Amino acid sequence: MSEEIPVVAIFTPAVGKVERLKEVLLNIIAEVEEKEMGVTKYQMFTQLNAETGKGVILFQETYANQAAADIHLSTPYFAALNETLVKEALLEKPFELFVLGVVGGFAGRA
Repeated sequence: MSEEIPVVAIFTPAVGKVERLKEVLLNIIAEVEEKEMGVTKYQMFTQLNAETGKGVILFQETYANQAAADIHLSTPYFAALNETLVKEALLEKPFELFVLGVVGGFAGRA
């Protein structure tokens, strides 16, 4: 059985803060890719209405194991992210984090 931990994080940008939020999150992606070898997937997606500017930014994350997830949450750049989200009022509401359990399906083809 796999120890992998799939996670989805959902960010709801505050009005007028979409581009700044994307900038901040892209910086985190660079940090994670460079420093966290236990993170096997860390992708950002958007579902935004161009006319209203409303929508969500969604992350699909996969950690090799619980230790990798714990390391991610304890990094200085993750703490700085949380501080920036509050200080700059980038979110309409607190971000949502879902630790998932796989029920079925497949992740790739050989």
